[in-house]
Amino acid sequence: MNNPEQTAFGQYGSKVATDSAATPDDGLVFVALTALTASTLTGTTAAEPNSSGVGAFTCPVDISIPQGVTVYGRWTKVETDDSANKLLCYQGK
Repeated sequence: MNNPEQTAFGQYGSKVATDSAATPDDGLVFVALTALTASTLTGTTAAEPNSSGVGAFTCPVDISIPQGVTVYGRWTKVETDDSANKLLCYQGK
């Protein structure tokens, strides 16, 4: 990666979480979650803070994210439990 400042914006790719747990590729974390449909997170696992001290929260059960909203943080796992949920999970370091 020639521009490490931009890695938080998905240059490492993304995954779509639907009715199960999604995990990022090895060595990466999820840095943003965009709700493609109105979605409910049933759990998250927070990543360790990065070298700048940026971290994330571990989500309690059943947090709703309206369609089109993006949530930023650092997660090693994102969970949903309904096939109607579609979260675009951006990977970064």
